Amino acid sequence: MKDSLALRHNDISVLESHHIAASFKLMMSEKQYNWMEKFDANDYKRMRKLMIDAVFSTDITKHFGDVA
Repeated sequence: MKDSLALRHNDISVLESHHIAASFKLMMSEKQYNWMEKFDANDYKRMRKLMIDAVFSTDITKHFGDVA
């Protein structure tokens, strides 16, 4: 079966990719949710990367490679 999420995220950390993308979509959808709106471009980029890396670190399929 070809899952639409797997296709959208190229079979790489599918749920993690979906969750971080959905989080940013929600955050950008309403001003009241966008707690990063006052960040300058560098801080925004750094925080976004930190958040993405944190979520991707929960991908158990990569856990043992990361730990080694």
